[in-house]
Amino acid sequence: MSTSTTTDPSVEDMERFNTEQLIDFLRTKNLLSLNDIVYKKIRDERVASLDFLQLTREILRLLSQEQVFSCIPPPLTLRPNAVKRISTMNSNSGDFKPVVLLPWERFLEEVNNFKFSNQPEYNRPQLIDYSQMHNEINVQIAFETNICVVLNKLLKDYDISRDTTKNPGELDFIVHFVSFQVLITIKVKRKHVLEDIGEQSFIEFHKHDSKAQSVIRLIYSYMVVNQVKYGVLSTYDNHWFLRRLDDNEENGENL
Repeated sequence: MSTSTTTDPSVEDMERFNTEQLIDFLRTKNLLSLNDIVYKKIRDERVASLDFLQLTREILRLLSQEQVFSCIPPPLTLRPNAVKRISTMNSNSGDFKPVVLLPWERFLEEVNNFKFSNQPEYNRPQLIDYSQMHNEINVQIAFETNICVVLNKLLKDYDISRDTTKNPGELDFIVHFVSFQVLITIKVKRKHVLEDIGEQSFIEFHKHDSKAQSVIRLIYSYMVVNQVKYGVLSTYDNHWFLRRLDDNEENGENL
């Protein structure tokens, strides 16, 4: 009676593996539970022989979509003499004003129920530690590099940029869908604009703070003029997500 045995390749054998032989071996063994994304990376980069050992270190550092979203950008620090003047806002900021500001019901529930991709296919984002910020432009730069650039890599069908629209108004950032449809308007302000909010909800703060009322009127006007349903107000460290009610919804001018 004869016995058939299969032996693993020696180190010398693996040193002679070309890319396809390496992929066949890894698929057969499947010791690392690699997915098609990793095999594509091996093929695209023409990895062969023992070079795979170096690539393995990189693969093990890949993050899933949800893990990247969980990476928190380092907080901003402002100079003691940072500009606090609100040059872009005054009592007449924006031509449109919402009738009333309301909480967005079920917003957090919908966010928590979102199904992220669990495939480890993203490198850990390279977040920059910004310090000694001086003015609003500095804050916008930090927002662009630590938030917009990261999201653009995660959300392939969307583009967050400083692009302009044909409508009036100085938007800081716009979210486009692949069809170039404007979906979201974004306004970035220094935290000084909302520094007195304390532990209050934004809705309570908005009722009696003129700066909060001005900035809401400003971003709401951008949303109306550009005919978009969603907006974001950000101080980089904190973000408020806004939604206009559709015209066919009750109280259509509420935010």
